[in-house]
Amino acid sequence: LDKLFHFLRQHFEEQESYYGKQFLISLTNHHGAEGKLNSKYRELYEGSEKVYLKFEDFDFHKECAGMRYDRLTILLARTIADQDDYGYFAVT
Repeated sequence: LDKLFHFLRQHFEEQESYYGKQFLISLTNHHGAEGKLNSKYRELYEGSEKVYLKFEDFDFHKECAGMRYDRLTILLARTIADQDDYGYFAVT
């Protein structure tokens, strides 16, 4: 995994040269295998010390369980200031 995250870090550095600031949003579970992946992703973010990267993890399965998609407003509230700062918002 460490080798994989080396390449992922390299990828984000390359993307920064094209796009500038980036906001990473993880929608994975915070438990089980996805939780481990999410923790590694957060480690990558925290270890990067890059000012152009921001990271938000949102346990979609927990927060929106039972088709409570209205709870996505929680995620939007956490990211709205950055969306305004970037001047655009793209979902991929």
